[in-house]
Amino acid sequence: MTEVMKQCNLEKNSTFKSYLVTVDAKQEWDFIKNIYDFKTVWVSGRDIEGNGNYTYSSGPQTNQPLFNMYTGQCWGMSIKRYCPFNAGEPSLTLAAGEDYIYIKGPNWNFNTAKGSNDLVYTAYCEIQPIKEVYVPSIGTNGGSITINNLSQFNISTINITFSNPTKQLSKSCNITSKQETSITCIVPPLSGLYNVTVQDASGVKSTHYAWQPYPPFIKAVYPSFTANGSITLIGDNFGDNTNNLVFVNVSTSNIPCNIIIASSTQIICKLESSLVGDTKLLPISISVDDVYTQTFKPHIFCDNRFHSTILFGGEYERVRQLMVDKVTMESTPNAPYIGAIESAEMYQCFNQSLNIKDYPNFRFWQGVSYNSNNNSFTRNNGPFKGTISPLYYTKTIDPGVTQSSNNILYNINDATISSEIEDVNYYTPLITFYTSDAPFIYSICNITNGTQSLVTINGNHFGKDSSYVLVTIQGKQCRSPQFIGPDFKHFTCLLLDSVEPSSILLDYNVTIRVAEMVTSKMVVVSIAVVAEPESDSESHSYKSFVKARILDIVILIGLIIIPLAIILLVVLALKKKKVQVTKIFSKMFKNKNKEAKKDTNEMEMYPIPKQQPTTNTQQ
Repeated sequence: MTEVMKQCNLEKNSTFKSYLVTVDAKQEWDFIKNIYDFKTVWVSGRDIEGNGNYTYSSGPQTNQPLFNMYTGQCWGMSIKRYCPFNAGEPSLTLAAGEDYIYIKGPNWNFNTAKGSNDLVYTAYCEIQPIKEVYVPSIGTNGGSITINNLSQFNISTINITFSNPTKQLSKSCNITSKQETSITCIVPPLSGLYNVTVQDASGVKSTHYAWQPYPPFIKAVYPSFTANGSITLIGDNFGDNTNNLVFVNVSTSNIPCNIIIASSTQIICKLESSLVGDTKLLPISISVDDVYTQTFKPHIFCDNRFHSTILFGGEYERVRQLMVDKVTMESTPNAPYIGAIESAEMYQCFNQSLNIKDYPNFRFWQGVSYNSNNNSFTRNNGPFKGTISPLYYTKTIDPGVTQSSNNILYNINDATISSEIEDVNYYTPLITFYTSDAPFIYSICNITNGTQSLVTINGNHFGKDSSYVLVTIQGKQCRSPQFIGPDFKHFTCLLLDSVEPSSILLDYNVTIRVAEMVTSKMVVVSIAVVAEPESDSESHSYKSFVKARILDIVILIGLIIIPLAIILLVVLALKKKKVQVTKIFSKMFKNKNKEAKKDTNEMEMYPIPKQQPTTNTQQ
């Protein structure tokens, strides 16, 4: 490999530099495939320290990130199937010892090998003008970049513009610092292919064509395998939260998953048809405004847990320690552990997700040990260590399992178990994640009825990666959650749909999911709190929280006092009415008494004459 790089460097002259090809544009890759007919060829890329982090090994991108073996993230500019490592690469064995990248036909996948490989005898060299400006990539949310090789420009008057001809859109890169031959500037949020123009006041100009942000990165998947089933993708660089053109396909059959909701960190889509037979969920492909990626390596949610699909082989203890050191999921503070396939549902989910048909010898280390006392299996690591495992398998226990102290190996193709050690390079841990605390909601504010709202939610146990935070308010998705401040207890999300409260109390049904933990709560919402400038995010978070609490108290007091005041007024009104009625009746009784007394007096003044007795006389 060293000799190949030297040969490429020899092609340079006073005008052009030459180096091992970096393959950083789709057009370039199509050109190479159509012109040359080699079956294997070296390209730029190495893991020089053997730690699973691949970088470019040549050209202006030297030492820029290319691929992370333990997350599956690709940083390189997109080509069809760019970073096209299949399920078993960069390597089934540990990264150390297989340091360089070559491409192999007919599928043109990336493969890794040591610096010398008799099967790889060709390399592509690339030439480039020595004075060409280098513009690095950044994520779709934007951020700071340093543009180099600007010696031909007047730095004091330089201007950087990103323009998208398709969208008829132009954005400036805000310069924050200037050096002798480079500048640092802030790229705004953007998505798709851009032309980057560098120009100074004297008219010196250079345009970098087809620049693009980092390709989409799928971290995790809530899967489905049936037609019209809902799939949720968690990740980064899914767009810039504008009207992005997003396409998702699953499996090597490229089955469409029709978009329902898409934001910069979350996509929800529905499968167009069921996955049957040997059709697996992985790989998943995404195109966002013509920026493409494909991955075999996201975390998969099966049997109420996330499991990694990163594959690296070795002896049990070695891969277990490597897993703890290298594999993370920022939605939980807990370290991963070696899990076990403990149900038919888990087996079906994992089997239908993984595309490892090219690796018939593949096995998963299980985090269980055989217990001869009661013919059962016991979990030997993780949060449930020491408890009984309902290990799922399809045949009787092999005698080798009951008589050996070796750890258990699981064949995902037929659900059989064994303890026979053959080729440890094909034995990988079943990496499992565990979230111990459910999200807790203190309050929410800034919901404006009848229009979209940038909602603020305060609480705890949201993890450290906001892309894993799934939020619905009154059943409507609140998109693009983003933490405020360093404590991960406050975040904003964009509610595009108008929602109505459940009652006059202004209460809303809020549901938050982080991995396997879900919390639903009826929350009284403070509305229309004006956001502070975000120059001091911690102060902004605190002030917003205090304002929200004050408004909550005012609303609560109002909700208590107003009904009490109404009741008091009614009581007073009734009491007043009762007094008036009493007076009327009292007056009536007085009048009647007076009339009765008057009648009595008149009777005394004019006594009734006594009647004389009558006598009947007989004639």
